Amino acid sequence: MPKKPSSSEPLPKARNYCARQERCQHQVRDKLYAWEVPTCEIEPIISQLIGEGYLNEARFVEHFAISKFREKSWGRRKIEVALKQKQMSGLTLSVHPFLAAYFTKGLPSIQHKWWWRWKKWVKVVGEGSHQYLDYTVGLRRERDPIVVQSNLCRPILRRFDAVI
Repeated sequence: MPKKPSSSEPLPKARNYCARQERCQHQVRDKLYAWEVPTCEIEPIISQLIGEGYLNEARFVEHFAISKFREKSWGRRKIEVALKQKQMSGLTLSVHPFLAAYFTKGLPSIQHKWWWRWKKWVKVVGEGSHQYLDYTVGLRRERDPIVVQSNLCRPILRRFDAVI
């Protein structure tokens, strides 16, 4: 009869699992469920892995997109679909509140024009900590955005078009 894993065993196994290759939280969570780790222990293990640097969503997205593009010649759409399956989708544009109002107000707004042009919704968030021409583009998750590109004092629309 196999012995039941103790509460200290899944963390070293998860560290080893993440050290071999870049992983996202979704993959680690699925693996912990496969190892039959109690549900109440899964989130603390994931948060500890993030704190120790074993899990980094931005690093995973960059590595995933580059490797699929170079090794398998995947296009942008196929990479987006694969990331969406890993529960990572959407874009967030963080700008100064004045610019956020400029992008989202009116009919049709610039935000809607982006939707019609690229068929992808871009969430525009106004952040008071940004200066007028500062912006941050990131992948949107349920709770926390992942920064993909952040530039200071460059023409915002030209640079944003390049990201999409």
